[in-house]
Amino acid sequence: MNLLKGVGLSFEETMAGHLGIGESDPGEGLQKGRSENTPLHFDARIVIDDLESFLSVSDHLARLEGTVTFEPLGGTFEMQDGRFNLFSTERETGQRQMRYAFRFTTQDGQTYYLDGHKWITDDPGEVDVVEDMTRLFTVVHRGPDADSPIYGAGELYFDLADAPQLVGSMEVNGGASFWQKAAARIAFASFAYGALRTEYLGRERLLYESRYENLVLSGHAA
Repeated sequence: MNLLKGVGLSFEETMAGHLGIGESDPGEGLQKGRSENTPLHFDARIVIDDLESFLSVSDHLARLEGTVTFEPLGGTFEMQDGRFNLFSTERETGQRQMRYAFRFTTQDGQTYYLDGHKWITDDPGEVDVVEDMTRLFTVVHRGPDADSPIYGAGELYFDLADAPQLVGSMEVNGGASFWQKAAARIAFASFAYGALRTEYLGRERLLYESRYENLVLSGHAA
């Protein structure tokens, strides 16, 4: 029996920073946003409906739900058609990334598209895994997709002090038994740890391919 069959997983994440209106470069947009006091933040819930499929496909796609707040556009708005990719590989560069993308509609009926990514890549001579995991390069388009004109750009950050809250928000959905819930948490954590270990330490994924993980997912750990 595959213990992940029919099991989903979700967790919450908050990111905050600044967006520079009229900028297209996230770094320059961050500085302009700070100087003009135009903060942007979002409160999101990442929802994996089918963990078995999520782990097996290359883009590792989940749903992104929640709200985004940006006062220059009028306040707080619901995310629409949100998508989250965890450690997918960018086709052109071959780099791993975490991608956050969603639409939102302001009170005047205008649709905007937020497209953000974290580059998960080891820079030689630097210990940059924390920076890579917490910084989101962000571009907001005035329109429904990334082909629309750029409205602004900036950088958002995950506060490490919120890590316990993120872990505590994790829920396993659809698991009818203790072993299903345990297997889901182990499989997700092992996948994430393995991807980071491979990228930053240059080794095979230790936990994700471990004997214990294989026993749990094959249904023999009970």
